[in-house]
Amino acid sequence: MILMTVVLIFLFGSSIASFLTLAAERMSAGRSIIRPASCCNHCKRPLSWQQKVPCFSYLLSRGACRFCRVEIPARYFWLELFGGFWALFCLLHWGADLWEALLFFWLGIGALLLSLEDLKDCTVPAAFLALILFITMILSLGRFFILGPLLFLNLFFIFAVWQSRSLGEADFYLLLTWSAVLGARELAKILLIACLCGIIPALRQGKETPLPFIPCLSAGLFYSLVFSSI
Repeated sequence: MILMTVVLIFLFGSSIASFLTLAAERMSAGRSIIRPASCCNHCKRPLSWQQKVPCFSYLLSRGACRFCRVEIPARYFWLELFGGFWALFCLLHWGADLWEALLFFWLGIGALLLSLEDLKDCTVPAAFLALILFITMILSLGRFFILGPLLFLNLFFIFAVWQSRSLGEADFYLLLTWSAVLGARELAKILLIACLCGIIPALRQGKETPLPFIPCLSAGLFYSLVFSSI
């Protein structure tokens, strides 16, 4: 019974990670996240249900498409693996409150995917960020430390940027939402760790090269979630 629960939680987390990876890729290209169904990026053949099982499908297919044998990027496997283990961690850490565990799972997995997008060219797909923030706000209803203008500002942002292709100021809106969910004390920790993580890359790149800051903020977020008593 315990083993079955662990497997189900792992599959849940890895499935969410798989979906968000697909959503980020399609939204960055201005495509629908619903249609077409999951398919090989090379031969466009639709995947069967056996090929959609997170992590295990990658291992069974040996990292290649079943039809055209083109190599599947390994990042899909690692992101799904992280999602599964992160879901298990959240359940163990906040298992007394399943809704809270789900909220912090979403914060972590969303931050990771946004970080990977930010690393590409210091922008994130605006629609993808709006999706992350909107679901975060739904999951955090009843936990907001700051209401009123903050909530409406986030709602305005979500619907205002939905039609945009990319956004370079995503870290501001991300911090705005995290502050409402986690509070000022945890936000201060996140900013301190983010600044420490960004010092060396900033010195190496110089003033002229933009620094992807969401990965630094995400490092602070994971530290706050893992080592702090929230």
